[in-house]
Amino acid sequence: ILFFASTAGAAPAPAIDMNGNQVEAG
Repeated sequence: ILFFASTAGAAPAPAIDMNGNQVEAG
């Protein structure tokens, strides 16, 4: 299971996965 934490309130926001990689928020 991956947990995503959005760093901004905008919708496509940068997100970091549990491995510390930047991922695209879907």
